[in-house]
Order: sequence, then structure tokens, then C-alpha cells
Amino acid sequence: MAFPPHTWTYEQLTSTLLSLLEWRGKPKAQINYTTVQSIPNNAVTALNSAYTTAYDTDSMVDATNRRLKVTSPGWYVAVAHGVFAADSAGPRKIYLRRNGAVVNVVYVEPDESIPCQLHVTSAPILCAAADYFDVALWQNSGGSLNTYNSTEGVSSLSLYMVDSAAS
Repeated sequence: MAFPPHTWTYEQLTSTLLSLLEWRGKPKAQINYTTVQSIPNNAVTALNSAYTTAYDTDSMVDATNRRLKVTSPGWYVAVAHGVFAADSAGPRKIYLRRNGAVVNVVYVEPDESIPCQLHVTSAPILCAAADYFDVALWQNSGGSLNTYNSTEGVSSLSLYMVDSAAS
């Protein structure tokens, strides 16, 4: 099944959503960044703090680089979640990247002094073995700003195979 870059038919969208619901048995992994990381002002910074592995069914966690690496070729959906500490000054961005190139980015302008949560998801992407995904954050508050980790939110990166490369 091919996934066009911009136009989806009803059948393609339905098939993709069903694949997402039926990913049991397919490779998947998630890491949660468990320690605070300082994000410099006006600099795109990869999350690379200490992490825990929530699950990893295909040895996709790259412990050295603190990111997820594809081990089985196929169509994947990646999901990133970033949480900034409370600070209402300046905008924030979260970048979902594949092999260092931006796949998707979300921009938010916080309006309150509460922790700022950002979420970004990819469309299905055909990946080869050794492709990797990481998450980066950017902020422009005027100074460094920490990530936020508590029961209310933690930064994370997830990767799910939705279909094999042969399909």
C-alpha cells in the first residue's frame, strides 16, 4: 500500500487507521525522558537526557544517542511529546526528526505560566533499517528554559510500525 504525500482517499485513510488499531505484534518502542534538560534560548536542541524505556518490541532503543532506530523496514508512525517548565515568555516548538531532517514541527505561543505541553505526530513514513527518529525542542523566552517532568507530563518519543515494507 502506498501513502501519497498530500492527498488521501477515504480507503487509504481508513486502511491506515485500521492498521494503527491493529499494530499488535508489529515493532513498537517508546522512551520517556525522565530528567530535566536545559533548552538554550533560540537553539534547536535534541532531547538527550536520561530516559526510561516504556516498551521496545524490536530492539529500537538507541541507548547511546537516546533516540529510536528502525530495525525492521516498513511504514512507521512516530509521535513526540515535549513539556517545558512553566514560563509564559516567548514561543516554543517541538520538532520530530527522521535521520536529522524535520518530519513535522508544532509551534505554540504559551499564554499562561503553567507547564507547556507540545505534541507532534508523523504521517506513515516508509523507513529502512537503521533510519532513526529523535525529538528536538526550541524556545525563545530570552534565557534557558528547562523541560518539565512530573506526573502531569513527561517528554517522550514513540515509534510504531503500521505496515511492513513489502505491503
